[in-house]
Amino acid sequence: MEDMHDCAHHDGGGVDGVFQSLNEMDFSRGPWTSASNGDYPYIQKYLDEGGEPNIRDSAGYTPLHYSARNGHEYITKALITSGALVNVQTRAGRATPLHRACQNNCPAIVKILLRHNADPCIQDADGKTPLHKAVESRSAKICKMLIENNPKCEEIPDNKAKMPKNYISLSEVDSEICKILKWRKS
Repeated sequence: MEDMHDCAHHDGGGVDGVFQSLNEMDFSRGPWTSASNGDYPYIQKYLDEGGEPNIRDSAGYTPLHYSARNGHEYITKALITSGALVNVQTRAGRATPLHRACQNNCPAIVKILLRHNADPCIQDADGKTPLHKAVESRSAKICKMLIENNPKCEEIPDNKAKMPKNYISLSEVDSEICKILKWRKS
């Protein structure tokens, strides 16, 4: 019979068999976890003590990406006021905080980002704009905000040559998004 080995029984390293990589430990010690979890007091203290608002985690996400994705208005405002770049893109996926807010249906964050000159026409690694993400998340309100900010974002194809309106299904022809994007059944 094969020897059953359980690494959790070794001393050191982990707690109850749970281990963290160096990247995971850096993430939990940095501002990203607090920005993601909505810990405004920690973020404000971090910024007040000179913490870098554009610090990147191992994947290239900034605290603003996490704050935007999770709809944390006060943290988003604090980061921007402290110099966070609203159009910063992640390394591999090339997502901006606006992409993240649109993907996760966070209209208040979209409004804040647009007010601070976030570009709704920036494309991620898949060629998708924040409008593509808003259509995919079925947020008519965000679609309207993006188009009002820059109507050109309606006409930008992704890497599959699909415009944002091409992500509307036939079952949604009477939806608010269809009206906003002036989608017509062909």
